[in-house]
Amino acid sequence: MKTTAPGSNSTGNGSRTAPYLTIQYAINQANSSSANSADSIFVDAGTYNESVIINKPVHLIGRNYDVSPTIGTRAAESFINNTNYTKVIEIQQADTCSIIGFKITNAPTPTGKYAITGGS
Repeated sequence: MKTTAPGSNSTGNGSRTAPYLTIQYAINQANSSSANSADSIFVDAGTYNESVIINKPVHLIGRNYDVSPTIGTRAAESFINNTNYTKVIEIQQADTCSIIGFKITNAPTPTGKYAITGGS
């Protein structure tokens, strides 16, 4: 499944040629029929102005998934830009979940609010 900044949640189907617009919409469309398998959501470079709730097994894979954040040459980034200033990513009831290759912007300051929350 794919999402990209110029995609569409109304006409997209999650393919390379018709990606979704938002990460959350792609998560909502992910197949949750088996807790043992997780859909991979490839997020293209761009800025995604949203807060994300992960409530099923998914792998969020940003543009720079294979590049170290401290060494190496990074390409254009996949940004998750926090829009509600509370939680950037909230993980709920997801048995299998990974998040890799992103930059998070406007993450809350350490005042009891977190950039990534949840998990058990």
